[in-house]
Amino acid sequence: MKGKRFFFLLILLFACGTIFAQSREENKMVLKTEVSSNSISINDKIIFKLTIKGKKIPKKIYNTQELLKNFTIVRQSSSLRAINDIFMGKIKVREITWVLKPIKSGELIIPSLKISSGGKEYSTYPITVYVSEESIQSEDYVLKVIVYPSENDVIVNQQVVLTFSLITNISISSVIIKEPLVLSNVWVEEFPESGRIKGEQIKENGKILYKYIIKRYAIFPQRPGRVVIPPITFEISTSDNKTLYRKSNRLTLTVKKIAPSKIPKGFNYMIGSFWVKADVDKIKTKVGENIRYTIKISGEGNIKSVQAPKFKPNKLFNVYPPEVRVELNYEGNKITGTKEWSYLLIPQKRGLLTIPSFCFWYYLPKKDIFKNTCTRSFKILVESPFYSKSIKIAREDFPPPESDKKYLSHWKKPIIFDFNLILKIFFFLLFLDLIAFIFIYFFAKEGFVKKRKTINIKRKLNKIRKEKDEVIFSKKTLYILNEFFFTKYNKYLLDGGLSSLKEFFEGKEVKEDAIRELTGVIILLQSYLYSPIKNKKLERKKIIKSIINAISQLSEESKNET
Repeated sequence: MKGKRFFFLLILLFACGTIFAQSREENKMVLKTEVSSNSISINDKIIFKLTIKGKKIPKKIYNTQELLKNFTIVRQSSSLRAINDIFMGKIKVREITWVLKPIKSGELIIPSLKISSGGKEYSTYPITVYVSEESIQSEDYVLKVIVYPSENDVIVNQQVVLTFSLITNISISSVIIKEPLVLSNVWVEEFPESGRIKGEQIKENGKILYKYIIKRYAIFPQRPGRVVIPPITFEISTSDNKTLYRKSNRLTLTVKKIAPSKIPKGFNYMIGSFWVKADVDKIKTKVGENIRYTIKISGEGNIKSVQAPKFKPNKLFNVYPPEVRVELNYEGNKITGTKEWSYLLIPQKRGLLTIPSFCFWYYLPKKDIFKNTCTRSFKILVESPFYSKSIKIAREDFPPPESDKKYLSHWKKPIIFDFNLILKIFFFLLFLDLIAFIFIYFFAKEGFVKKRKTINIKRKLNKIRKEKDEVIFSKKTLYILNEFFFTKYNKYLLDGGLSSLKEFFEGKEVKEDAIRELTGVIILLQSYLYSPIKNKKLERKKIIKSIINAISQLSEESKNET
């Protein structure tokens, strides 16, 4: 019995709720207005339509007479029909259409229309219409605004530059944008106004026209799909003080998403080219003292959307949220920039603590490849705040920051740990040895040969000096001299006698003392050999000394001659 009562109570509550909701829906209405164009000339007409949806639609519309302040009503029509709406159920729809013609140029306002129903007042939003002073639809009169994208098929978060260009053959004094570019799910960066529009001469359909860049935006789509760039109105002032209005064309871009199978781990949709740099303000501190750690990433792309690197929780440092600074550079047809994070780190223990490196993945659309750029890691020497004794740590484990030259003076790496330096020294010494070997072999070889030959002749002469017979001594001495001339000049000169020796030395620039001394010795020896005098002894020591002296001088002269 109690179950039945509870069930009927639920039905009663549901019925009351339905009746209450229906009573509320009876008083609810939806109003919508639209125009055929909000940029026309003084001689054109526009269509203004009001749509009213609701259970009950009042016939009276207030303040329609305000339309006559800026427009002339050429024609008015109205229609009524019933439809089924998903949210409101069965409702009535009334459409009222006005054909309006502007009575003046400039920015004209279609006023807000008001309707009262069930004790409530409903109103529409006002609409701005830009009216030019004259129509310019003649064949020789060109004035149009066209938007060009830098890319048609783009990746999510890829930079696309929209360039709005004015193409005309009339003299322009200024151009003012009348509507902002508003897009959903798109990051929009506006190029700053330069104050002067840039123009270039072009040829179109046989006509000489001028193309002016009047506005640029960099957009970064955040979701895949289609991005529609709506028409934007521009107010154009001519040199003869006329004001004209023109709308740009509608543009549609296709946005794609990278295949998930290609995406590396840690990729945050950084599209473009980037590089990163890190720095610390000190490499030696104490427990509890702060360290300023800075990461700076630069590149071409949506630099504002780059996320800050995250420190893993650890017991080495207390990490505070970073200060963020962004700088954008508008260069040519792209936006580049720099984003900087400045962290405050406070070490919690003594020792050689490491600040890890951080990597950023980015995607190059033109090359269809992923790349990463990483910071370097830093080693921080942290000492105890209560003891003056420093921590003993091998200096080779404590390099300075590469990006800050003022810390390089604190670091001297021992030579025994610098393998590259040792290798360079080794190859340098090897190179010096090679040069010395070449010098000795090619430049000092002849001097060594000369000395060796001189020493051999001296040894042979000293050996035969001990001969008892003077005739044998003379023969062996002349044989040694003949051997010397054959070795030096490839000729046995003594076989032909003194005449051949004198003939050989004729015309040669040698020392006369050496020739005279050697000739005297040879004459003495040959005279004694062919007509020996009994019991006469030769001054062997003097003869050997004269021969060695003469041969040394002749060898030197031969070297100079060569």
